[in-house]
Amino acid sequence: MPDEAERRQAFTRLQPICSSLLQDRTSASTVLQHLNALKVTLEDVSDKGLRGCSEYVLFPLLLLVDSVAASRLPEGALSVPAARTDRVAEGALICCRILLSRCPVQPPELVHKLIQRLAPAAGIPREAASEEVRHAAQQCLEALFKGLGSSHPDMRAFWSSEAGVQDLAYVTQLLLEAADAEARAGHTGSKAVRTTAVATVCLVLEAVRDPAPLSYLLPGLVGGLSKALLAGAAKMTQERAAHSGAAASSAALAQAIRGMSLLLCATLADSSTPPGSAAAQGRRRDPAPAASSAEALCALEALAVSSMASAEEEAAAAEPALPAAASLSVSGQEKYLVRRDTAWVDSTLQRLVPLLQRVLPPLCSHPQHSVREALAKGVCEVMSHCAVTLAPASEMLLGIVLALAADEWPQVAEPCRAFLGGGWAGSTDADGPSQRHLLAGLISKLILGLADAAKGNQDALILHARRLSTALQVPTASLTGPSSSLAKDLSIADIPAFPCLNQPRMGLLSAIRTLGASAAVLTGMP
Repeated sequence: MPDEAERRQAFTRLQPICSSLLQDRTSASTVLQHLNALKVTLEDVSDKGLRGCSEYVLFPLLLLVDSVAASRLPEGALSVPAARTDRVAEGALICCRILLSRCPVQPPELVHKLIQRLAPAAGIPREAASEEVRHAAQQCLEALFKGLGSSHPDMRAFWSSEAGVQDLAYVTQLLLEAADAEARAGHTGSKAVRTTAVATVCLVLEAVRDPAPLSYLLPGLVGGLSKALLAGAAKMTQERAAHSGAAASSAALAQAIRGMSLLLCATLADSSTPPGSAAAQGRRRDPAPAASSAEALCALEALAVSSMASAEEEAAAAEPALPAAASLSVSGQEKYLVRRDTAWVDSTLQRLVPLLQRVLPPLCSHPQHSVREALAKGVCEVMSHCAVTLAPASEMLLGIVLALAADEWPQVAEPCRAFLGGGWAGSTDADGPSQRHLLAGLISKLILGLADAAKGNQDALILHARRLSTALQVPTASLTGPSSSLAKDLSIADIPAFPCLNQPRMGLLSAIRTLGASAAVLTGMP
């Protein structure tokens, strides 16, 4: 058979190198030679041949990976002493990444083993290993989850199991802590390590896509991603401190925005909101704003404990106590699954929405268009899938879309314009806050805030004018008739017709006066 022939051919080339790696464990130079030869061979053999002997190659590589982490921790036991050398450690991790990239892993048992073996290396402290070693270790996890997907029939069950949830919590916490450590390191922090860490968290979320286990991880993930967003936003408020180092990485910030969008769409999608909840009935009250980002983060972290405690109390009250013999058969995985009921949704939003209100709107003014593009796409995705559940945040999210729809970069503006001119315009009261009430209320607030905006800094004034100009042009069949807008002679495609939106203060004030006059059509509206 052709596949068997390719496997034998690959094995013939790989077997001597793998045997040498198992025999020669002390000399760093010798092990490095074997790893260089293995790297060339891994890149050269056929895909079918390599997949046929991938686990054989993994065995000596994982022994090396174990030693990479152990040699950099106090009292770590070494199976390969040569792994103390950074060049050997990096070489082993590069070979592991190539293997995982070319041979996607699917069986849950192997996924579990790889997470347990690779994660400690990815979590090595900054001071214990070079940037290259830390980055290569994270790239191994990146390759694992990139090739994983969610197609394997057993993976969904695994992610909801006790071992699966523990693996997810372990690897995501480790990656977010690594990203935060690089940001806090100032100008010595690694942008590459920070970006790869956050990007790998996004790959984890894409691979799981199951609200059950991700709901348990929600407080920690939102907290970690929010720290990444706050660190990136500091570039605009603490220029000198954040212009250098990992905290200034726009790529990491864009990945953090993407991760937040993936997480919200996976855990709080309207399709998975419990029936009869306050969200579905449009009766949820706006949460009180947090006094600070730190306060919002603390409140969110408390949710992890409170949600589990409330679920246990409800279960104890509703069900009779199990006999001692029967209790032994209860699966341990239940303590890792959140009861996604109405109380959990409402409690989550009370803590989540104030945090989102703190971290997302400032990013509209980020100087890098790649960050604004990620924000535009992410917010539009969230509003498309979570409009009802995230009703308390709808005005804030809509304000972001309105501002970015007038962005000078087409990549930023186009997703927002497509959203405003598409399905969102047809929302009704039955689906939550209708376009009529949400848009009209926001325009009224924007007009009332014109004077204060004019007194602020130029960036805030630009965003205010953009929000108002866009809002007046949104197609709104429910407001003034079919296919019309508040400014009847304009359409969403005509937003650039206000060139002064990007000009200095006097031009902006002139634009605001024009836009305020156009708002006369609001007279008599609720």
